[in-house]
Amino acid sequence: MLGNVTVVVIELLNLGLRLNDPAAALPSPGAYLSGAAFLLLGLTGWMGGELVFRHRVGMADSNGA
Repeated sequence: MLGNVTVVVIELLNLGLRLNDPAAALPSPGAYLSGAAFLLLGLTGWMGGELVFRHRVGMADSNGA
């Protein structure tokens, strides 16, 4: 959860930077922030998959119990 909240904060900061300078050429700080958000979302998605598929968090047993 903290990783995803961090991504929201990063993207709000990114939006603020791009609104102030919409004609910024790459590589701008906004591009680096977008890359960091992309990597962080990949990490948190992988960790969520580990919880569900490896540790079976939030999954019902197949025997109906």
